[in-house]
Amino acid sequence: MSPLHCRPCPAARAAERAARQAALVEKSPGESVEWVNMCFRKIWRVYQRGLERWVSDLLQPVFDGLVQAGSLPTWLLRLRIVELTFDHEAPYFSNMRRRNSRKDSDLTGVVDLRYTGGARMLLMLELGQGRWRFKIPVLVSDLDVQCALWLKLRLAPMCPWIGTISLAFVGPPAVKVQLSPYNRVRLMRIPVLQNLLNQLLTVDLPALMVLPERLEISVPPSVTSIAEAAVGRDTIMRAVASAVLQVDSLEQALLAALPLGPQAAAGGVSLPDFFRGELTVLLREGRDLPVWGMPWQSNPWVRLVLGDQAVASRRDSETSTKSRHGSPVWNQEVQFLVEVPEKQVLEIYVNDSHLTGRPKVGKAIVQLKDVPLTGHPMSVWVPLEPVNPGQTRQGEVLLDITFKHFEDDEQDSGYREAQEYARTMQQQSEQITDIRSAAAASSRAAVAASAAISAIAMTKAAAARAAARAAQAAKDAGAAALNTAAAALPH
Repeated sequence: MSPLHCRPCPAARAAERAARQAALVEKSPGESVEWVNMCFRKIWRVYQRGLERWVSDLLQPVFDGLVQAGSLPTWLLRLRIVELTFDHEAPYFSNMRRRNSRKDSDLTGVVDLRYTGGARMLLMLELGQGRWRFKIPVLVSDLDVQCALWLKLRLAPMCPWIGTISLAFVGPPAVKVQLSPYNRVRLMRIPVLQNLLNQLLTVDLPALMVLPERLEISVPPSVTSIAEAAVGRDTIMRAVASAVLQVDSLEQALLAALPLGPQAAAGGVSLPDFFRGELTVLLREGRDLPVWGMPWQSNPWVRLVLGDQAVASRRDSETSTKSRHGSPVWNQEVQFLVEVPEKQVLEIYVNDSHLTGRPKVGKAIVQLKDVPLTGHPMSVWVPLEPVNPGQTRQGEVLLDITFKHFEDDEQDSGYREAQEYARTMQQQSEQITDIRSAAAASSRAAVAASAAISAIAMTKAAAARAAARAAQAAKDAGAAALNTAAAALPH
C-alpha cells in the first residue's frame, strides 16, 4: 500500500518560503550604501515632523486592532499614542542585497538596518473593567533596532510614479526599548503591566511585519494627474483659471498667481563655511576591556569628543546585541562637523558603571590627519591608554572612521533661499555648532520654507483676483460713463 502524501497548507508553504529567503539573505554578499545613508539622513532631517505624524497615524490603528481582536488582556481597554517624536539621528543602512523580480515594475532588495536614535513615544493606557476605569501615561524611549529589512517598490504609470511600497522584516528583529514612568506615575511598581508593554513593543508588534507578513503602503496618484489623463491638460488649465482668477490669459495668469515653475528647496540650511567636512564614526565593539566587577555590574559605554562636540554611546545593556563580559558590542554611528582636519583630534573615553568602583576604563586619541581624505572608511582597532593606577590590561575598541569634504554647488541657491526664509521668520535663532543643532535648524527651515511658499501662493492669487475685479470694475465704470455721455447728447 502506497504511503499517503499530504500537501502542505498555504501557511506552511509561506513559512517555508520565508525561511528559504532568510537563509539566502544570510549567504548573499551585499554592497555598501553610503549614498543611501547620506540621502536618507537629509530626508529624515527635512521631513522629520511629517514622518512623526505618518508613523503615529500608522501605528494607532494597529494598536486599536490588537485591542479589538482580543490579543491583549481584557482589562487593557485602549492604547492611545499621545505624542511621537524622533531624534535627529536617522536609521543606518548597510549591506544591501538586490533581489531579481520577474516583473519589470518591481524593485526589490534586502538591507540591514540599525537604529539607535532618541525616538520617544508617550502612550496613554486606559485600564479597568466596567465603571472602574483609569488612565496611566507611559513614556517609551531609547528605541534600539537591528534587523534585515525587505523592501519592494512597485512602479506606477502616473505621478508620483510609485504605486506601492512594501516593507517587512526578513526574520524577527532585535528590538529593545526603555519604559519609564511619566510625571508621578510609578510604572515600575506594576511589573505585570511593564512586562506586557515590553512584550507588545519588542516582540508582538514586530512579528506582524515578519515575512511572509508585510506592510503595504499604497501611494495614490495625484489628483491633477488623474484629471489631466481624463479630460486633458488644457481643460484643467481653463477650469483652474476660471475658478481661481476669472481672467482670459490662462498661462500668464496662472504663472503670475501660483508657483507652477520649478520648486524651491524643501528646506534645510547651509552650514557655516568654516566647517570643511563631516566625520562619520561607527563605534563597533570593544575587546578585552579592563573592566572591574561582576558581569551584572559592568555596563561599558564610550564618549567621543571632537573639539566642542561630544557624543555618548548607548550602554552595553541598552543595545540589542548580546556581548561577553569585557567585550561590548555597540554598533552605533555618530557624525561630527570638522573645521580643520589636519589639526583636530578625535578623543575616545571608555567608561563603565559606578557599581564596578572604577567608572573610568581607558582613553585614546585618533589624529584626523591619519584618516584618509578620499572618503573611504578606515577600520582600525584603537588601543586604550591606562587611566587607573596599577592597570596592566589595556583593551581596545574597533572604529570605522570616514571623513568626507563638503562639496559646494554654487549654481544651487535653494538652501540659501530656505535660510533666508528661516531668517525672515526668526527661526534661525541659535548658532550651528554640531550635527544635532544643524538638524534642528534644517527642520525649522523646512517648515519656514513651506509656510513661505504657501503664503506667496495665496498672496499672488489674492492679488490676481483683486486685479481682475479692479479691471472688471474699471471696465464697467467706463461702459457706464459712455452710456451716460451718450444719453446726454441731443438727439
